[in-house]
Amino acid sequence: MNVGINDYEDRFSRVSVYPNPVSGEAKLTFNVDTPGTVKVKVINLVGRTVQEQEKEFRVPGPNEIRIHTGDLQEGIYLYILETGYENFTGKFQVIR
Repeated sequence: MNVGINDYEDRFSRVSVYPNPVSGEAKLTFNVDTPGTVKVKVINLVGRTVQEQEKEFRVPGPNEIRIHTGDLQEGIYLYILETGYENFTGKFQVIR
């Protein structure tokens, strides 16, 4: 169980989007502690899901999912990375 401040920060620093801002395609990188499925949703700032990737099985260790932004308008978006036991949320900006 994570209870310390550093534990909390470490859990969420394992997920990142590069490049940010993005034009075309971004890499969502993350670490998985146990094997299982992950799913990614991209949500605009009014709460509408604009992209959703199918669940994929991932092995422990570093992983990557590509987010294609060619069909998204310029602006700020949120991503939600859903794992079997946790959700991670972050933001990225789409530019042209």
